[in-house]
Amino acid sequence: LAVLCSPAGRRVCRHFICHDCASQLPEPLACPMCRAEFARATLLPAPHRNPRALFVLVNTSTGGDQMSRRDLTDYFIAASGLPTEVGRAEVNRHWSTWDEDRDGVINYTEFAREVCPVLERFYLQHVKETRRQSEPPAVPRD
Repeated sequence: LAVLCSPAGRRVCRHFICHDCASQLPEPLACPMCRAEFARATLLPAPHRNPRALFVLVNTSTGGDQMSRRDLTDYFIAASGLPTEVGRAEVNRHWSTWDEDRDGVINYTEFAREVCPVLERFYLQHVKETRRQSEPPAVPRD
């Protein structure tokens, strides 16, 4: 999963895209959903590997130190593979736990402590399912 970035490394739009698919887009590079021009697709790190980089890359609307519910919801839906309404309901269900200071946004401390463990579970489940799907079928023995 990747985000589309400007030459300065900031996201150009809210959309997420398959990294391999982004690398095959024709020039001039533009988001296939909203047509925002971009310089490069940046691969998102796994939540447990580099939560700070993930926090910065997912965030589009409130600056570098806070993440909006919209940004987190967009990422959660894209990363988890859940249907939009299910993903949105999941974020809403967890929001009061994640937003510890009740200020309506997620700061990095809240993200690392509260959100990342949930994201990691979805990430690891997705990796496990992907590996299982890519394994060759078992060949019956006589």
